[in-house]
Amino acid sequence: MDLSKFEKTFTQLYGKEKLATQYKRFESLVENYKKRIVRKLDNCLKYKINLINADGFGFDTERFPEYSDIMRFICDEARNRGIHISVGGY
Repeated sequence: MDLSKFEKTFTQLYGKEKLATQYKRFESLVENYKKRIVRKLDNCLKYKINLINADGFGFDTERFPEYSDIMRFICDEARNRGIHISVGGY
């Protein structure tokens, strides 16, 4: 979905203040997800797990705007810990 269309429709329905609130909520969800993944990677390191099977089926940067940034962050964090990520995809 084109983000500008979404913004326009959402703003018409709920107003700009509600849209700003939703953006803040989404940003906090993304940050919490990143923190949770880092904890899981630390657990993998602790228990000497060096391979993780990860999401990749239906990989699409249009899932939501920050999707590719999150995946890049996860790969960097895993690489820093010496953990390989096996990604299936099509």
